[in-house]
Amino acid sequence: MAGRMLRWGLPRDPRAVPHLLAFVVTAVATVLVVRGALAATGYPQIGGGGLHVAHVLWGGLLMTVAIGTLLSFVGPVARPLAAIVGGIGFGLFIDEVGKFVTADTDYFYRPAVAIMYVVLVLLVLGMHWLHGRRPLQPAEYLASALDEAVAGVAGGLDDQRRDEARQRLALAGGLPGSAAVGDLLDQIPHDPSELIDPTRAVARRLRWLNRIWTAPMALSLTKGLLVLQTLATLVTLLVLGLIALLEPGEQIAEAESFATAASTAGATASAICVIIGTLRRKREPASALAWLQRAVLVDLLVTRVFAFALEEFAAVPSVLLDLAMLTVLGVAQARAQASAVSPAAPPSSS
Repeated sequence: MAGRMLRWGLPRDPRAVPHLLAFVVTAVATVLVVRGALAATGYPQIGGGGLHVAHVLWGGLLMTVAIGTLLSFVGPVARPLAAIVGGIGFGLFIDEVGKFVTADTDYFYRPAVAIMYVVLVLLVLGMHWLHGRRPLQPAEYLASALDEAVAGVAGGLDDQRRDEARQRLALAGGLPGSAAVGDLLDQIPHDPSELIDPTRAVARRLRWLNRIWTAPMALSLTKGLLVLQTLATLVTLLVLGLIALLEPGEQIAEAESFATAASTAGATASAICVIIGTLRRKREPASALAWLQRAVLVDLLVTRVFAFALEEFAAVPSVLLDLAMLTVLGVAQARAQASAVSPAAPPSSS
């Protein structure tokens, strides 16, 4: 797949994942801000004389600005801003999905939140399919280093961008053209003034989170929270199921019953993964971590989809907790894998 994309002239960008994550996170934040602001202001209408300028139009405008920016400028400098602007536009667009899947253009259509969540999950899965399954090729690192140099030809490079370009060039492994790119980087003048990169700025602000993900107690706390969350989810869904059965006369009872059953199935599968991971924690710690990760992924990809259909935005805190636990488990698994592949110390000679 990677070789075919290279033959088509489509090398992947080493900075693509932060940019795509910025797009998704900005879209989610936009939806939450818009919903909160509208609720606080009584859902005002912009326009008059029977007209209403829906914010889906502003979303389309911002996505057009983002695409136009990417098509207008050479080099990687514009991509972070385009990711943020495009994310805001996409958030404004997807927030009104309820109007376009119902005959009466119902903004408050209950499954709309679940539809938004599924779309965002598909975006993340697509990102993982493209960037997470295979490591970058040396030719892609070379193309990225040249891309950075191209941006610097016109206005220079600051120290950080030059160093990153050299690191990628080193990963290119001496491919034909590497020496020429290195010479080009040497000749580009120093320029400390760069267009602000929102993704880097946020990453610098959130460096303190690394201490949380790697704290000794983080993994133990995550395991405990995962067990408690699974139990709480099962209890909550059982209560909702009883309520749906006791009130069969409501128009949405059938849909709620299906969503409750599907959520219960997902929570049950997640609970099974947690039990397996807990039983293997001493004998096979790496396998235990993998099973706990599966539990969180099942919760995110199955249970939470239908939880959004039942609870709407009340399910957001649970998703944030899942993402935090998945991060801690991912860090722990990466450490375990690094320890497993590290070469053993040579025996001491006597």
